[in-house]
Amino acid sequence: MPAIKDNPVSVPFYQAITDSVKVLKGAQYVTSYGNNDYYYGGSAFQNNFDFRPSSWKAQYSEYQKMSDSELTALMFKRLPEAFIYALHKLHADADVISGVDITYTINFSIYDGTATTAYTIIYQVVGKANFKYVEGSLKKK
Repeated sequence: MPAIKDNPVSVPFYQAITDSVKVLKGAQYVTSYGNNDYYYGGSAFQNNFDFRPSSWKAQYSEYQKMSDSELTALMFKRLPEAFIYALHKLHADADVISGVDITYTINFSIYDGTATTAYTIIYQVVGKANFKYVEGSLKKK
């Protein structure tokens, strides 16, 4: 997914994550614009993940108790869960096929305040609209 504003492929993906955060994790994690969250860092405006600790701390005061390195570790720990919400919404027709290993590979970017870095992550289809993170698949490109 290109980290380009208004990209028609990326926007719905990141918006699905932010919408899920608002409903399932709480509105306190979502910006007033409603297109960016700081539970996973998804941005439907920038079409990437915002991993700037200062932005996370500005959005949600509980993060201010953490060091930048602790917060960054939390961001990466949570990241694999984020994609499941978008996959579930945008690929609700995905299902297992006997004898076929079906996976979704997602190319995305993380902005850390200095650079935008490309990453990849893989999910396996384990049931109807049900996705499982493939352990160890989150990697810099």
